[in-house]
Amino acid sequence: MIYDRLGVSDEVLCLAPEDAEKIFVGKRSGLHELSQNKITELIIEKAKQGGNVVRLKVETLSFLVEAAKRRKLWLSRDRV
Repeated sequence: MIYDRLGVSDEVLCLAPEDAEKIFVGKRSGLHELSQNKITELIIEKAKQGGNVVRLKVETLSFLVEAAKRRKLWLSRDRV
């Protein structure tokens, strides 16, 4: 799991499996530990090692929240 602090809270990180590797790549208000190119290289490197790679960003979380809301709406609408 490759993440930054812009929208990725400790509560979200706790949802990952305990044995998941969690790599902080910076991006706190004005602080950037790694450039976007280095983050991309890291993602490729980890993927080549054969594991699952997840890059969490605030946009990802917003999408998941919206998807959950829509699912709930559809289920209630269809009385499921």
